[in-house]
Amino acid sequence: MLRRIAIALVLLVVVACGGPPAPTPVAPVVLPAVTTTPPDAPPPAPPAPRKPAPEGADESGAFVPILPDDPVKGPRDAWVTIVIFSDFQCPFCARATSTIDQIVRDYGGDVRVVFKDYPLPFHPRARPAAKAARAVYDLGGSEAFWKFHDLVFKNQQHLDDDQLEEWAVEAGVDARAYAARLADPAVEARVAQNEAAMNALGGGGTPQFYINGALLTGAQPLEKFKAAIDEERDRARDIASRGTARDRVYMAAAAINKGRKIDTSAEDPSAVFYVPVGKSPARGPATALVTIVQFSDFQCPFCQRVQDTLKELRQAYGDKLRVVWKDMPLSFHNRAVPAATLAREARAQRGDAAFWAMHDSLFADVKSLEDADLEARATQQRLDVKAAMAAVASNKHASAIEDDTDLGDELRAQGTPHFFVNGRRLVGAQPIDRFKALVDEEMKKAEALVKAGVPAAQVYDKIMLSARSPSEPPRKHVDVDPKAPARGAAQPKVTVQVFTDFECPPCAAMGPVVDDLLRSHGTKVRVVYRSRPLANHAHARLAAETALEAFAQKGQPGYDKIASLLSQGQGALERSDLESYGKTAGLDPAKLGASLDAHKHAAAVDADVAAAEAAGIHVVPAMLVGDVYVTGTVKAARLRRIVDRVAAEPTVPARTPTALVVQDLVPGSGAPAKAGDKLRVHYIGTLHATGAKFDASREPFEFELGKGVVIKGWDQGLVGMRPGGRRRIVIPANLAYGDRGVPPKIPPASALIFEVELLSVQ
Repeated sequence: MLRRIAIALVLLVVVACGGPPAPTPVAPVVLPAVTTTPPDAPPPAPPAPRKPAPEGADESGAFVPILPDDPVKGPRDAWVTIVIFSDFQCPFCARATSTIDQIVRDYGGDVRVVFKDYPLPFHPRARPAAKAARAVYDLGGSEAFWKFHDLVFKNQQHLDDDQLEEWAVEAGVDARAYAARLADPAVEARVAQNEAAMNALGGGGTPQFYINGALLTGAQPLEKFKAAIDEERDRARDIASRGTARDRVYMAAAAINKGRKIDTSAEDPSAVFYVPVGKSPARGPATALVTIVQFSDFQCPFCQRVQDTLKELRQAYGDKLRVVWKDMPLSFHNRAVPAATLAREARAQRGDAAFWAMHDSLFADVKSLEDADLEARATQQRLDVKAAMAAVASNKHASAIEDDTDLGDELRAQGTPHFFVNGRRLVGAQPIDRFKALVDEEMKKAEALVKAGVPAAQVYDKIMLSARSPSEPPRKHVDVDPKAPARGAAQPKVTVQVFTDFECPPCAAMGPVVDDLLRSHGTKVRVVYRSRPLANHAHARLAAETALEAFAQKGQPGYDKIASLLSQGQGALERSDLESYGKTAGLDPAKLGASLDAHKHAAAVDADVAAAEAAGIHVVPAMLVGDVYVTGTVKAARLRRIVDRVAAEPTVPARTPTALVVQDLVPGSGAPAKAGDKLRVHYIGTLHATGAKFDASREPFEFELGKGVVIKGWDQGLVGMRPGGRRRIVIPANLAYGDRGVPPKIPPASALIFEVELLSVQ
């Protein structure tokens, strides 16, 4: 690349196989099997019977279902279950196996690992290997499967049929029984069942790990897995402490984590984040040199546990320390919001002292938070009890609580307790020594500021001036189609384009969120619906055509009605189902049938897909709020906040950059790159003017820095980058392809944007 532009498959993440499917391959030539079995040999042994389902809870109905014949390591009642969707020909899947093995060694019975096949279409030997592994499991159970699994991943370059059979035998399976089982159509059907399960979750690349239902994508470092496992283990223990049987904990945890993605971005431990104190309750004076902002939940036992630590810190540091409270009630703590409301009402009635008195009373017993318990506390704290309980019943302080939660979400404070010490992140109920080390470090910096003349009361504000704002979402551009289905204001301040797939469960979950946005912002927002059926969702495209026919026949109400029916019926999207939904929505059956037969709206669907692809929108659900790109399931409050921020932006034309701009997104580590070094990178290139993607690496790209083999913007913009880092470089046309461009992908005089990950420096 950079000497010529090539269209490449794009990896969804640089540590995962996947992305848009490859073009349909030519069917392989199947040669007759060569047999060396003598004529008088006995017939092949019949397949062994399947293992009976283990005793315990049925987990087939979980958000990420586990079936009785899934290969498993670890006990059913483990606190944490990791479901792996994997591909035996994927190098990143192979890389992750050693990490999973280490996790099993380190966590023992606290972790269960479940394997599911997801052979990608552009790995020709992945499906035969998956079928072979399934046959081995059917004959030898999990023990034989994992032996076979390890042999395959250690020898990915040799996956021919003979080798797979040899490994099956090495795993303890009889060769004749293996051959017979492999020929059984049930084996292929079982692999397809796993594929369907993955597609129902939204599809994607491999490996994908669902840790108690929360998605971790790619062959991430061990530390990422451990952080997620530790958080989920704490959550699981909390669930069990409230009466859920251990063999039901996975089902409950997966339901809580439905749609949640585990953040995998690297973060500098010295990073300082912008965490405004605002009008939040505080213990300690504004002149304190160190401020600890805590995001917490009154029903969280780990938040309760850390209160003694915070008390000890306040005693140790006195007026030099301030502790600030931010509400972050977790969704699965059903009494956390009522408790938070009571604490805020105590403050509203009697000031900060009453808030902290109620705070201490609530944390004294986090299991007694029913209305009667809250009423007793209100009486004990001498509040106006009738007004206090009315506030709880009406959720009077919802807006303020939601503001705190939104800030926590922006700061990626995904669990509680979560702390920021003068803006530096500290996660969980850590030992006091961890707090003291960070407080002491920040105290020295603050004392230096005071010595330099900054008043003590302004120290925190001074630190916040150079702090990082919460991460900004990326920006992409897609021209709005004026003919597309749409709701909301005719002349909006902000246009929200929703890219959806009717076979995608998370897309269905976004429907109520969009409805909420239209209720709250309908006078300044217009929502435009765009089709984005994924290639691996077999019924999504025809479902999209059905929705557009409903729009053609009945306008926006018809589209809304059919979209609701399609989202509710994602497990039933065959042609007959679509026609049934059309009848329910009041469509003309003959017109609908003719439309689907002729694929009347296929061109419109294709146009939406092409527009999304050109902008780099490869996953669903996805939205463009103006040009702000938002993916995955989004909370209603966060979507409203993004809309408000976009609405407040000045409407000035984008300037064409005239100078190189370099921004380190992830700093990396190790020796910085310099001229003459050989760099190995992954990259994505987009046009500055439109955000359209024109190229991306399929395989790692290698080149020598500073030798003129790449455009000048790369030779200059990658100097100083460290391995493992990710950098965004904005390159003016004179440092890219100049006035000539590279038609048709790069117009003349185009400024370019590259996101580059540096894999290694030699």
